[in-house]
Amino acid sequence: MNLINSNIFKNLSFLFSQNILRMIVGLFVGIWLARYLGRESYGVFNFVLSFLFIFQPIINFGLNETIVRRIKQGELSENVILGSASYIQLFSTIISWILMIIVSVFMSLPEEINIFIFLYSLSTALSPLNNIESFLYSKLRLGKLVFCRSGIFLIIALLKIIFILMGMTLFSFICLSSIEMIFIVLVNLYVYKKEKLSVRDWIVDKDLSLSMAKESFSLVIDNFVMKGLSKIDQFFIVQMTSFTTLGLYAASAKLIEVWAFLPTIIANVYFSKILDQKDNEQQIIQFFSLLFWSSFTLALGCFVLNEYIIKFVYGDQFLGAEIFLKWYAIQFMFSFYSAGKLKYFSSLLKNHLNVVSSLCVLCVNILLNLVLIKKFGAIGAIYASILAHFLVNLVFHFSVKEFSQMNRFYLKSIIYPLYRIRL
Repeated sequence: MNLINSNIFKNLSFLFSQNILRMIVGLFVGIWLARYLGRESYGVFNFVLSFLFIFQPIINFGLNETIVRRIKQGELSENVILGSASYIQLFSTIISWILMIIVSVFMSLPEEINIFIFLYSLSTALSPLNNIESFLYSKLRLGKLVFCRSGIFLIIALLKIIFILMGMTLFSFICLSSIEMIFIVLVNLYVYKKEKLSVRDWIVDKDLSLSMAKESFSLVIDNFVMKGLSKIDQFFIVQMTSFTTLGLYAASAKLIEVWAFLPTIIANVYFSKILDQKDNEQQIIQFFSLLFWSSFTLALGCFVLNEYIIKFVYGDQFLGAEIFLKWYAIQFMFSFYSAGKLKYFSSLLKNHLNVVSSLCVLCVNILLNLVLIKKFGAIGAIYASILAHFLVNLVFHFSVKEFSQMNRFYLKSIIYPLYRIRL
């Protein structure tokens, strides 16, 4: 047990250090880039990145948790598991490209933006190699991967600064973002070889691929819905307002989303720990407690200091973004909650409950967006998201037995630190 806790802490430290580096450097360069591009171009830049972001769950096909679970079970060869998963992702990537084309045509986007989306989506061609990351998570061997990815990130950040100083166009930054994603995948391959392993040894078992696809399908829908919930508002803002307004919205979102790694890291690391233990109620409460208090601290700071933060970070060019920052921080608390919910039900092999809840939130959110954006403008998108999460996750879910149990754990987690202090 001590060895497990030691490995978890070590890998959590690796991931946390990497993302702290990304947060600090990324925030600095991102702010500089926003100031350089201006509100409208920065809105376009974020829209292109968000467009691919929404379709990423289809490309990944929810295989991360499935690969980890299969490897932890130890019933099949790791090469067979990884090969079969990559076979699925080959087809899922092609499907995602087709869907992106259909959506871009339906939205009647300008030709220039369609070109940007095409260039950025090319980076997903090597996506099957991302399964290596899931393998390393299952083995809790993330040190080399973190070190190499941090190096790539710093190089790309330096290139962005050079591009800004050279006065490069928006097209150049889109290409650079695509190159970054490609190099991240190549780093996976490099680390895998350093582990004295080779993708050439991967074996495709079509029956296993079909089984894994069925097992992961609910996660595909749930992850797609979660990604959609975090970015669908930008689609509505573009269609109902302008890219300039989206630039203000995205600038405030950038300051919050640099913390998006927190629920992901906590969830990924604790997921392996929860799978290892049968009597895991205490671990679940600790898990939810860490998620809640991290999100609450972040939200409180942004809610109180929103105006000072925007003025200090972006200057007068982005005045008007403070109202977005204020409410976006509150909305972001539900992202932490949703990350915990996803992993909790995944550990119980009840992924269909994630699908039900997420679909409810997405449907309510879309309907509220159509009403509230029209009434309140872009800020209505945030109101819609907060209200949708509240109605579904904190009211409707209490009427469902399985969600009631999870929510009890979550409520206990809120007072967990006070209980520990008393002890």
